[in-house]
Amino acid sequence: MIYIILLCAVFVTTIAFVVYLQYVKKDKGPRFSAPPIRRQSSSMQLSPMKKNVPGKLEDGRSKQAPQALAGSADAAKLAEGKKLLIVDDQPLIRLMLAELFQKAGFTVYEAADGLNALEQFERYGADCILLDFMLPDMDGLDVLCAIRKSDANVKVLLITAYGEPEKIEAAAELGITEWIEKPFDTDQLLNRVLALV
Repeated sequence: MIYIILLCAVFVTTIAFVVYLQYVKKDKGPRFSAPPIRRQSSSMQLSPMKKNVPGKLEDGRSKQAPQALAGSADAAKLAEGKKLLIVDDQPLIRLMLAELFQKAGFTVYEAADGLNALEQFERYGADCILLDFMLPDMDGLDVLCAIRKSDANVKVLLITAYGEPEKIEAAAELGITEWIEKPFDTDQLLNRVLALV
């Protein structure tokens, strides 16, 4: 009985989140600032990302200011031929992200749990992975560890509703590219993925 109540609460919360995002995008209503995306530094300490600052990525490619990418022709060029794996146990979040990234030009694969994510990654590969920290069958760190054994260079953005510093540090040691807290701004997330691929 408690399980059903919790499941209903998660479902209602997810619906409310998606409706809110649709309201903000359609009506251009008030935007509440999302927590900043954090990027791993070379010393394995995570620090806030600077917003809207053009510059260079670690591999020397130039990146554009984040606001310039989302929805532009440049976004489609950057995403063309790139594969994205979305790993989240909430179907509406997966649906929302899949739609966002498919419109941007990515080939999108989805997984609802850790085992499915590893199967999808082995079968199709990925240029970037959006990995939820809390999954029903495995911890996000276990999935990340298995992915790193297969491919040490794939870009992994960890999505978490729990900003537990010790777990973020453990993920940093396993080589996450960035992490972002829920709720997140979809345009900002899209721009970070475009800058990485």
